[in-house]
This record gives sequence, structure tokens and C-alpha cells, in this order.
Amino acid sequence: MKRTERCIAIAGMLCTILCCSACGTRSLQTEQTTSSEAPQTAYVEREGKTGVVVCDSTMTDCFTLADADIGVPSVKQTKIMEGELQDYALSAGDIVLILDKQQDQTKVMLPYGDPPGIYGYLSSKIISTEQEDISSGNQANVMNCMTYDAPGGAELGEMSAGVAVLSREGEWCQVQSLGTGEEPVWVHAEQLLFDFDQSVLDTAE
Repeated sequence: MKRTERCIAIAGMLCTILCCSACGTRSLQTEQTTSSEAPQTAYVEREGKTGVVVCDSTMTDCFTLADADIGVPSVKQTKIMEGELQDYALSAGDIVLILDKQQDQTKVMLPYGDPPGIYGYLSSKIISTEQEDISSGNQANVMNCMTYDAPGGAELGEMSAGVAVLSREGEWCQVQSLGTGEEPVWVHAEQLLFDFDQSVLDTAE
């Protein structure tokens, strides 16, 4: 009788072990399948060229990218916020980086803004690369540039930053450091730099 009970107990233990093993195998297979089926986005480095929007417009299909190592030619990483960003309104004179220009539509990135690095698409017809148009842009860079409290006024100190151009008055421009909320200052118009050309991360298409 005792031998029978012992056999029954051993058989029960073996069944339990086999069931647990099977469940673990199914769980591992499910995880592997989910991992292998997860969509991946290839990233590439593109040479962004400075352009300017010549009329009020809206950037569509906007997205931003997750951090990735630009030093790697192609990085697999999940793209974030695609489709979650609303269309982005641009004003005439806003600077953009041209990433991929086609006949009807151009992929661009904003080298400034909140959040920075917003990507999207614009009609190719409304983007200019003429230096005369770009030099009238709403954004610029300054390097070791003396600032003033008014045109021809008192010196306030040097500035090196990306700036929004708020107004122009003869040889002077009123500017404000981008994204800082600092008080506007005045600079000589000739100190504004409108070259935003740079390598940026983008999705491979």
C-alpha cells in the first residue's frame, strides 16, 4: 500500500515538472516572437542644408527621434512620437534644414524650437535657398557678438547663441536668445549668421 502511494506521489511530481517546463518553453517562444516582430527603424546621417520658408505654411507628418549615436552609419532604434505631434505652423522667414527635396514635397527639420529637432514635410514650392531670402530669416546665430540695450545704446556684453530675430531697424536687429526667455537685446545686423548647415540624424527611407 505504501509502495503504491509512493509511486502515485512520484508520478504527480513528474507531471508538475513537465507542465512547468512546457509553460516556460511557450513563454520563451512568445517573448522571442514578440521581440523578433518588433518594428525597427534604421537611422542614417544626412547633410542638412539651410533653407527658408517664403510664406506662412504648415509642416505635416511631424515627428521627433529618440537619441541615437550619430557616429554609427545605421542604428536600429524605435522612432518616437511619430504621429503624436500636431502639424507645426511656420511663418514666412522661418529657417529650416532641407534633408530630402523632391519635386512636390521636401522633408525638413527645424534646427531650433520646443521640442527641438522637429521633422516634417513642406511643399517644395515654398522653400527658398537664395541667400537674399535666407539673410532675411527669422532665426540666426551670433558668435562673440556685442549686444546693446538700444540701437547705438549702452553695451550689455557679448553673446554666442541661436537667436530669434524680432525686428530690424536700419543697421540694427533686435534679437532674443532662442528658448531661454531672456530679455531681447540689439545687435549689429552684420553680426547675424544664417548658415545652419549641419549633419543630422534622420530615418532611412
